[in-house]
Amino acid sequence: MQALADSGANGFVFVNTPCAIDIAKFFNLQTQRLPRPIQVKGYNGQAKNTISHFIRLHLTVDGRRQYNLPLLILDLGSHDLILGRKWLEYFKVLLDAQNRCLHWPAELQPSLSVVKEIQLSRDALRPQPLEANHQEDADARDRALAKEDQRREAGRQAYATDDCDSDSGYSSSNSFREPVSRREPTAPWRPKVIRTHQSDVRESYQKMDDTLAGIVRAKDMPYQRKVYVPEDKKSAPAIDIAGISAIGMHYNLKRPENEIFSTSLYEIDQLLAQVAVPPAPLPIPDAYADYADVFSKEASDILPPHRSYDHKIVLEAENNLGYSPLYKMTAQELETTKQYLVDNLNKGFIAPSQSPFAAPVLFVKKADGSLRFCIDYRKLN
Repeated sequence: MQALADSGANGFVFVNTPCAIDIAKFFNLQTQRLPRPIQVKGYNGQAKNTISHFIRLHLTVDGRRQYNLPLLILDLGSHDLILGRKWLEYFKVLLDAQNRCLHWPAELQPSLSVVKEIQLSRDALRPQPLEANHQEDADARDRALAKEDQRREAGRQAYATDDCDSDSGYSSSNSFREPVSRREPTAPWRPKVIRTHQSDVRESYQKMDDTLAGIVRAKDMPYQRKVYVPEDKKSAPAIDIAGISAIGMHYNLKRPENEIFSTSLYEIDQLLAQVAVPPAPLPIPDAYADYADVFSKEASDILPPHRSYDHKIVLEAENNLGYSPLYKMTAQELETTKQYLVDNLNKGFIAPSQSPFAAPVLFVKKADGSLRFCIDYRKLN
């Protein structure tokens, strides 16, 4: 960006109004209002415009980085920036009109930085026109997401079971009751290590004894998450995923060799469902061939229509259901519990609940080694 150094401009730094608007939108910045407006006078002493706002930016002039400079917003005509007299005075910079350069004091050397900065032209800050076909794809994606959200919300409302008439907060096996009151989330408990003088002395003696005996003890390493490595590396495509800033995104949009697109988990699931090979149906004995629809997996994912005689559990007398906290489970049991909750929430069979009353669960191992999720309702019964 070109700037004009003007010793006749009685101010610090001025920025053109259209340029300030483009910068604020591009970097998502907010302008600030001056305590009182400033009247701007021309060369003839007549007041023309008024400055009421400013914006703070970092400037790099001749390789010298200057942080959080207030830039007064003003209509400057053909110039984007004007470095005024007070800026020249503050940094002790001299103008060399013959060589068209600035003379800096010895204490202001060029700034050193190991960070690579992305340079953008003035035209890159201006709003770019939208591609019609790209906008149509984005609109179609938004409509598909909105339609899917409506379908899921309608499914939850249609399959929600009636609440119990009692105020116990306990619900039937096909639903989770809505919470009566919400509890404030608490931070997870972490053990607190308390170091004392005795523990430090004991640890120092232990290290000294190990050194004299030639014993090398393994250091306690923090837990590191294992990186998942696919079994067949050759068949998996090489994909490098990394996060970039907004400026880097705009910079890559200008490069023709890059392909920009957006996606969502919903779209990925839809594409996987299209290319996925459906599993072969299990053979049904001939004696049950007339009841093949009973063994349909798709039909089992849909609740029957609600009737006036829908089943519900009504607690008549006082109860002592108590509270059932989450007890220790194996990794396989936790995976089975999570899969059950996710599947039934998506189907609309159950709804989220924060009720203090709950029922314990248990697992029965199947013939193939997997676990069957069961709910223990003995206390309720």
